[in-house]
Amino acid sequence: MTKDLTTMTVNRDLIERLTLWVTGVFIVCLLVYGKISAMPTTMSMTLALPAFEEQPSRIWVLHYPVTPEEAECLALDIYFEARSESPEAQYAVAEVVLYRVMNGNFPDTICGVIKDGLHSKWNETMPRKWKCAFTWFCDRKSDIPNDEHAFEVAKFIANDVLNNPAYVPELEYALYYHAEFVDPYWRPFKIFVGKIGAHLFYI
Repeated sequence: MTKDLTTMTVNRDLIERLTLWVTGVFIVCLLVYGKISAMPTTMSMTLALPAFEEQPSRIWVLHYPVTPEEAECLALDIYFEARSESPEAQYAVAEVVLYRVMNGNFPDTICGVIKDGLHSKWNETMPRKWKCAFTWFCDRKSDIPNDEHAFEVAKFIANDVLNNPAYVPELEYALYYHAEFVDPYWRPFKIFVGKIGAHLFYI
């Protein structure tokens, strides 16, 4: 009789332990799969916010530090390509340059994209006339801005595009553009994405 009582006590302890273990596993599963929450909603939101704020998303993935020279290249391109346009159009022109930097079919620096094109056989730094990506760079005219105010605006836009982590693009993605009064040979082969000011943009 004593042996039977001892066996029953051991079995009862084993059953209680198994019950506690199964209950614990069940609660953990519910927590993991979101069926219940062990913390108040307000606490969950408080814990989630810092990670979002400390890691703002960046639009441009340039993979190299942007130097003052690169920023000036972008400002010059904005100035010569769109200084008479609205700020939105100037921003869009800057975006095309940066989208090209991120695209493997173009040079991987800002100045490289802007100076891209065919160069003289006798002077590698001299672009051939009308044979470059942005005509102002190879039209054989001066590349020194003569409108101080317009150039200051271009520099502001270049800095904003490059350094503002909250910057929202004018265009989702665009690699090409042209003024509305010209009809480049490549236009039929590109996808139109939008018109801003006097420029039409394409992928």
